Amino acid sequence: MNVTCNKCGWVYFEQTMEQVRKAVTDFNAYFDTLTPKQRKSMGWKKHTSIKGYLGCWCGNPYTNFRYSVAGDVPNGSTIGPILGFDQKVGDLG
Repeated sequence: MNVTCNKCGWVYFEQTMEQVRKAVTDFNAYFDTLTPKQRKSMGWKKHTSIKGYLGCWCGNPYTNFRYSVAGDVPNGSTIGPILGFDQKVGDLG
């Protein structure tokens, strides 16, 4: 389901903590296979972490979102993942 930031209106698709942990693990495993030149060409400088899924680019935390409604995001827009606002963070390890 899509969720909308209550501060700036940016839309994301929500994920469970299990999905976020898997995405982080999968990305970091892929990142480790790249050469420094490949990493640089893609603009990636470091591993990702769960913290990257905990808020909007505007600084609003994932807990201050609402479910999106028609018109929040135009058809064809690209949206990214965020932890669902009903999820608990717990241990970030």
